[in-house]
Amino acid sequence: MIERISIISMMSKISTLSQSRRRRAGYTLIEIAFASLIIGVAFLALIGLGRLAVQGAADAENDTRSALLADDVFATLRGTSDTLCATGGPSAWASFWMAFTNGVPVPFQTATNIPAGYEDATTGDAPLLYGDGTVTRLAFVDEFETRQWTAQIQITATTLNALHMGAAYEYVTGPATNVNLVTVTLHIWPNAFDRRERSRSFLTFIPYQGLYHGHVVE
Repeated sequence: MIERISIISMMSKISTLSQSRRRRAGYTLIEIAFASLIIGVAFLALIGLGRLAVQGAADAENDTRSALLADDVFATLRGTSDTLCATGGPSAWASFWMAFTNGVPVPFQTATNIPAGYEDATTGDAPLLYGDGTVTRLAFVDEFETRQWTAQIQITATTLNALHMGAAYEYVTGPATNVNLVTVTLHIWPNAFDRRERSRSFLTFIPYQGLYHGHVVE
């Protein structure tokens, strides 16, 4: 009888140990699954951060290129304005800007200190600037004649008499039609044929009295 009880007791202990091992094995599988879930979530987060980093780098490049393009556009317009201030007088200056706001184009002059430049992205010709809101598609071409970047630009120029304060003061300021200041708004969309990318906007003012060779033009 005692032997039978001992055998039963041993078998019970063995069964208990076996169940305990199975339980421990089950917990280990759950822990592995949970750890795998955490690793998977972390991996997806890293992928998302990588995409954000790539998009951030692309946005920074587009911001820089747009700012450089805006500098070239404004430099072209200011150069023409300063030349007219020095050689043509107020009448020629005002006539030029009135024509520009009505759609008469100006040849785009890029910076002379770079071995590259812009071309019309559609025709490949020298690009033109329009002040009436006409969209121009540009392509930046490097010294190997490879297109590195394209953009759409839209310029809106507005002429005004900045001194005009009403008819009562026209004997001093002249009529409102006497142009002495131009506001130029420039919108740039990276990618010459797609507007899904956000635009970069720039604003400048060009007065009649400008600088010509470092001297104020009266």
